[in-house]
Amino acid sequence: MNTGLIPKTGGAGSARRHAFDALRASAMLLGIALHAGLAFAPIPWLAMNDETSPAIGTFIEVLHGFRLPLFFIMSGFFSAMLLQRRGIAGFLGHRWKRIALPLLLGVVTVIPAMLGVIIGGHALQAVYPAPTRERAFAEETEASIWRAAADGDLETVRTLTDSGAPVNRPDPRFFTLPLAWAATGDHADVVELLLARGADPNQRMGDDNTPMHTACFFGASESARLMLEAGGDLNVPNRHGETPIEAMRHDAGVVAFISNLLAVEASFERVEAGRSEIAAMLDADSAQGAERRTVLDGIMGVVSGEVFMHLWFLWHLCWLAGGLILVQLLLRLLPWRSMPDVLVSTPLCLLGFVPLTALTQSWQANFGPDTSAGLIPASHVLLHYAVFFGAGVMMYRSARAADRLGRTWWVYLPIAALACYLALQILHKPAFFGELGLPVQAHGWLGPALQSIFVWTASIGLIGLARRVLRRSWVIPADVNCSRVQPSRTSGLIRRVWQTTRVLPSGRGLGRGRAQPAKRSGTVHLRLVVLALRCPSAGCRRGTVRSVLCALPAGR
Repeated sequence: MNTGLIPKTGGAGSARRHAFDALRASAMLLGIALHAGLAFAPIPWLAMNDETSPAIGTFIEVLHGFRLPLFFIMSGFFSAMLLQRRGIAGFLGHRWKRIALPLLLGVVTVIPAMLGVIIGGHALQAVYPAPTRERAFAEETEASIWRAAADGDLETVRTLTDSGAPVNRPDPRFFTLPLAWAATGDHADVVELLLARGADPNQRMGDDNTPMHTACFFGASESARLMLEAGGDLNVPNRHGETPIEAMRHDAGVVAFISNLLAVEASFERVEAGRSEIAAMLDADSAQGAERRTVLDGIMGVVSGEVFMHLWFLWHLCWLAGGLILVQLLLRLLPWRSMPDVLVSTPLCLLGFVPLTALTQSWQANFGPDTSAGLIPASHVLLHYAVFFGAGVMMYRSARAADRLGRTWWVYLPIAALACYLALQILHKPAFFGELGLPVQAHGWLGPALQSIFVWTASIGLIGLARRVLRRSWVIPADVNCSRVQPSRTSGLIRRVWQTTRVLPSGRGLGRGRAQPAKRSGTVHLRLVVLALRCPSAGCRRGTVRSVLCALPAGR
């Protein structure tokens, strides 16, 4: 009988895989390092240091490239395990308690606090302008089309475009097109040249803004006029539902904040004067049509806006959990045979996964996946993560594949490092193609392919490394009697637990004596024992030892 995608029995088993648990948690904890580093990287962020480091920027890009795909692989694996153990009803109840409910609580607590910090930061920017920072592009040399456009260097832009530099490619740090960079300073001659060389005034950038948004926001009247003559659309909404005309409504605080992020000079008096000239350029009908927001536009602005902010991954997990249930139900209606292990066995599975995610990666705006925090996630982002989530589900279904996953991790991780290096070189240095004897246009397919190779080899390699390093078990001797724990014997008991709980894969203890079998012991993590050893007082040690040794059910 067909049981759908997740069988009732079989698969990778229902035993908890603590190495995978630790790896999934580590992927989340790496987010702390990533977001802390943003303040010191040449990447637009809410709080930025006066001096930035390209090395930290590269570190963030590498983390962003594999961290969440790895997390979603592990989430797919454990979701399949949970669905097999608890059934559909139990699975949905568990997802509600562990994902949906924390998300709802975060929406009414964490997100309002973050919005308050952002609004307060904008207000402070208007009163206490931040010091001007030096603009830092990803290019190692000064000869980048983005820097030349931002500086209004017409001859350099002409030279670079003559040599084949792409005019419709955003820079990898700020995700801003050369045409938009030129508009920040209203360099009309550069804008005219870029438009003549094929620059698109309606091409999407970060947050789905267009160069028309940039020109209107900064009051670049001459640049806006040239873009309008070239077919610029004033009614194109960005990710927040804001059109170019509506971008002119932002006050001095927001202008100062964005100017500081991009390290451009923009006095609000000049911006206001330019905005007035842009409004005067439009006839009455055009102005009225551009400023009118339909009900649908307003709804889409809320739906596609940053509703969940940093909690977006929980919302994506809700969607993917629902998708897993739907696929499970649909496949029960179809003839279904056992899935061949070869589909998820490494390294053959990479022949399918790498091209698929190379395609979805080509839809992203930068190195690694984009972020979508709206009520309706961006389809290209959700689909990209769905591939990794589905891979985790398939790996669970095949017990043989799960047991062999990442066994040759020492091969995968060097390949990942090489693919990452080449992908970053191609992304940040278009001239790198010329050095390899490849056409500049090759970045359109080679970059996503290398990023896809990097994320899969890094993920599989880290899974194998985690299984190797974290496969040991830590147990408490079964003969420890909680009722006999006395303050005078606390230190000796801690030493005994420390010496007899460390177990090799073969089962022999590293300390004195042999550890008892896991089936007769209560499992405890080593870090709890370390916590007891570091207690400053006897009372603290007693409480920690009692919680470690006595709170766990005996024989489990």
